[in-house]
Amino acid sequence: QQQYFNNQQQQPQAQAQAQSYNVPPTPQGYRNRVSTSYALNHSSSADEHQLQAHLSGVNCMTPRQAAAAQFGGGYHHQSHMTNYAKTTTALPDKRFVWNANSQRGGGGNGGGKVSKGAGQLQQHAQTPRADRGGGGNTTGTTTTTTLTSRSSAADITNVGYVYIGSRMSQLISHIGLSERDVRAHQQRIEHCLYEILSSLQSQSQSQSASAQAPKNFAAGFDIIAYGSAAHKLFIKNYSDFDFCIRCPQMCGVSHREAIEFLVSALRRRCRADFERVELIADLSRSVHGDYLHDVEHIRMFDKHSKRSVDVVLNNLPEIGSSRFIAAYDSIDPRFALLCRVVKYWARQRRIADALHGTLSTYALVLMVINFLQSRRVLPTLAIMIFDGKTGLSPWSTKDDYQINVQKYKDFASKNEEPHSRLLVNFFHFYGFKFDYNTDVVSVRTGTYLLKSDKKWNVDGPHYLCVENPFNSKVNLTANVDCGNLNRIANEFRRAYSILCDSFKIYEVCKLAE
Repeated sequence: QQQYFNNQQQQPQAQAQAQSYNVPPTPQGYRNRVSTSYALNHSSSADEHQLQAHLSGVNCMTPRQAAAAQFGGGYHHQSHMTNYAKTTTALPDKRFVWNANSQRGGGGNGGGKVSKGAGQLQQHAQTPRADRGGGGNTTGTTTTTTLTSRSSAADITNVGYVYIGSRMSQLISHIGLSERDVRAHQQRIEHCLYEILSSLQSQSQSQSASAQAPKNFAAGFDIIAYGSAAHKLFIKNYSDFDFCIRCPQMCGVSHREAIEFLVSALRRRCRADFERVELIADLSRSVHGDYLHDVEHIRMFDKHSKRSVDVVLNNLPEIGSSRFIAAYDSIDPRFALLCRVVKYWARQRRIADALHGTLSTYALVLMVINFLQSRRVLPTLAIMIFDGKTGLSPWSTKDDYQINVQKYKDFASKNEEPHSRLLVNFFHFYGFKFDYNTDVVSVRTGTYLLKSDKKWNVDGPHYLCVENPFNSKVNLTANVDCGNLNRIANEFRRAYSILCDSFKIYEVCKLAE
């Protein structure tokens, strides 16, 4: 009650103070703005229209279009609006038009001339554009898109590289197969081969006196998975599974006899898993070479994965080559990203078929490695060769080989280019810079050698030269003739031209007719 009584006494005092408070005068600046606004609002109709047009065309944040005329009246009408230049940089004589030529930096309303203002717009605009010329001055000249005109790297904006990189990631997710699925197929196929070889061992031990029982050439065998499925470069619908059966003691059985026995066993016991099991005995049908003059290997079709399976016997150099590539994959992840796209592109454009005079997949991967070596993305791994003729090395003969790749991982940090930029430069390098008449791709040295130094043009023409890192005397692309070389070089230029013009990686990898 006492608190209520005190509040009742304080209320009259507060009211008296409020009545004695004097309102401060209006500031002179505010009064001037009010009077000016009043004068403008009561000006003539023509002045009002001019003012409203100025405000709607310049200062207003709401977009005004011709469609606003349907609402009628006022400054929304198109006739009341000043014709201001619609451009992001307010450059004279340059209207921003959303069409193909504007997107490509062609300028104007579809014209072929590039003005000075258009060149400035190309440098400052946020929309990705490329320099369509071959690195030269395009001011006042007609732009061209011919493959031969591009002799230097295009000025692709960073936004363009970001777009190419996003499309590359999307393409890789589309063409790739998950590592879990690849590993599951590998283990299933390897289990089938293991059962056949194990049964051969038990059969030889129980029927050693029988003349029909084959000799136990599989004593101490093991099965090694290699190839693209082993080093994370598997491409859906194109890659296959490769296995090598290592039998250190053949027990007097020839290479061909052992392969023939495996073929008959696979046809008889694995009908539910494989079909079209055949023996490849002709070098013209083999992509695995003739290690120690043994060409025979097995090719079959896996019903579950819908992919081809190759089985070789004691082909140790191929195991070393696969591990060699896997080591580079462990150094920098950009290598695998680039290889997958390049392999898919080459298969789609029909230039990755060694049996028909084009590139082998192994040679194509070595070209990628050599390019990344020149960009200081990948190092040059040391190779110790035991036998120069066969190419045997610790990579292929020792399962416990310890290649110290950890010390090379810091090497890759010297180049931080994104995979999209590396892809564009890869196509540009082999399309315009690499001299097919004189240069040799050499991963072994990390540089580009000369044909004259290797004397590869003495015994016959070597149009495209990719050195085997485990046998420097072997040219992996000796099968490429002049016509196929021109087609391969043109495909590199075509891919580079498309990426510079439209950044469309799917157009680059479009299936060739």
